[in-house]
Amino acid sequence: MLAGPLPGIYDPVGLGKLLFASFAATAETERELGAQLARSPEVRLRAAVTGPTI
Repeated sequence: MLAGPLPGIYDPVGLGKLLFASFAATAETERELGAQLARSPEVRLRAAVTGPTI
């Protein structure tokens, strides 16, 4: 039988929970900003002129 918490399961408490929430909010903000930049006319025009990048 298993006893205690399972290894590999994330169970945040205290400061770890705050840090995780901070990282999640930062990632979401970066994702939204990247989507806005990708939709801007200047970026689309530059991509059309230079071609695809990898």
